[in-house]
Amino acid sequence: MLDAGVDTKSLHLLTDSILDHDCGIKNGLHRALMLHAIEKSVHSVDLGSTLVEAPVKTLDVFISYRRSSGSQLASLLKVHLQLRGFRVFIDVERLSAGMFNDKILEHIRAARHFVLVLTPNALDRCIGDSENKDWIHREVTCAIGASCNIIPVSDNFLWPVADELPEDMRVIAQFNGVRWIHDYQEACVEKLEKFLRSNAIRLHELQ
Repeated sequence: MLDAGVDTKSLHLLTDSILDHDCGIKNGLHRALMLHAIEKSVHSVDLGSTLVEAPVKTLDVFISYRRSSGSQLASLLKVHLQLRGFRVFIDVERLSAGMFNDKILEHIRAARHFVLVLTPNALDRCIGDSENKDWIHREVTCAIGASCNIIPVSDNFLWPVADELPEDMRVIAQFNGVRWIHDYQEACVEKLEKFLRSNAIRLHELQ
């Protein structure tokens, strides 16, 4: 993108056509995600004489998980990532409270990366959830809207048919992810770290 003359002052002028023909980004999904991220990453908007500051990304990783089956893996990932220097948030209080707290959404919006732990049947409650009541559904749609880098980590997980998921979260099936293998934990964490680091470099280049 830098070779095509793109800089921070011209980001808001980018279109799908420019990304395709001038920047050479041929994957349509990647172009759509980049345009969405650019729109969300504008640091301030001038509204007449009022300057509104956009939310600042102060957290590295938010870990989302299904309480009934994913808490152990989520906690393990938190420890591994913290040892590698990442600032990680996981809602351990939800384990006892069992209630969705809107403050969780604030942590998601503040996170650069959204790690979605997918254990057996983790998305079953999302199927048919047209009112967005399931908290994993709510967390995923919030992460999409906040332009987080979404990385699924699957452990003995089978994806449901895409059309069965609510339309506002179906895109998660298209993201690159990590298949967790307990006998090769270190290799799995290294792959996850690679996804996190490489995306951080791309975001820095866009700034």
